Amino acid sequence: MLQTVPTLLTTSPLVTPPPGDWPGNICQTGIWFDQSPAWDPPAELSEFLAAGDPPVFIGFGSMPSADPGADVKLMTAAARHAGRRAVIRPAYGWCEPEDSPEDSPEDVWLLREAPYRWLFPQMAAIIHHGGAGTTAEALLAGVPNGVVAFGVDQPYHGRRIRALGAGPAPIKRSKLTADRLAELITTLTRPAQAAQWLAGATEARTQLLQERGLEVAVERLSTLMTNGAPLARNTSTE
Repeated sequence: MLQTVPTLLTTSPLVTPPPGDWPGNICQTGIWFDQSPAWDPPAELSEFLAAGDPPVFIGFGSMPSADPGADVKLMTAAARHAGRRAVIRPAYGWCEPEDSPEDSPEDVWLLREAPYRWLFPQMAAIIHHGGAGTTAEALLAGVPNGVVAFGVDQPYHGRRIRALGAGPAPIKRSKLTADRLAELITTLTRPAQAAQWLAGATEARTQLLQERGLEVAVERLSTLMTNGAPLARNTSTE
């Protein structure tokens, strides 16, 4: 069945180069990018972004954390050690401490939500977990990338980012410390190295923008349905 059922693989050939032994039923469409709606950011976020050099984004998506508060402290310490402003997206379960306004850090923005399509291009670098969707958005932003991989497909995406010249080799979440994260931030933003990663990221963005993932998928499905080919399986019990 796996050799005959039509399959749409929604990844970019740039990120996932097709091997030579895939059967003919697999159609690699490219990434399905939607047209993100307009989004009005909170005034405070816009003011933070405009108040200094572009910050570094640090966030690990839906990856669980045993102690989200400790993770935020680690990320904040790393960004300060590297001398960079940061937009940090805490893990689920994080609760904002009841600090007084004067205790709130001016060099860190703790992000509740924002469309990555809007946010990422405004960053100096993006440090993420290497999930498929986040990797696609980060590459589309055209800025240097760094991956802190938890597992599954994330180490692979981190290696592909390195192969594309958009960022350094991934590091393991289990080995992440404030010093190592600060080193990664510095690697991504130090002028000489940042120029190297930026060139690779810009080239990746250019190629991704040429893909027509969603349109290719629609065309493929339309062809299959028009031809009555193997999309419809007879489930009748008669």
